[in-house]
Amino acid sequence: MTGHQPARKKTVGTHPTFSYENLVVRRRLERNPKMPCNCGGAPPQRVIIYQLNLPDGTFREYFTQREADAANERAGGIGTITITTR
Repeated sequence: MTGHQPARKKTVGTHPTFSYENLVVRRRLERNPKMPCNCGGAPPQRVIIYQLNLPDGTFREYFTQREADAANERAGGIGTITITTR
């Protein structure tokens, strides 16, 4: 069958993901090695940790106060909860 064949995408090498557009992006990153991010230049957010301290010196960290309270109740209600950030 003879007919018009669609234009082929410019590729570098034989792997389909090595397209011309990907090569341009890689070259741009080579010139500026700092990886792009979507943070808008703001510092990273602090994470609040609820730390359950038990009298025997052990501690456990939880991401919510509800988890820390429940763990304290399971331990008999003898621990203290401290809020820290990371």
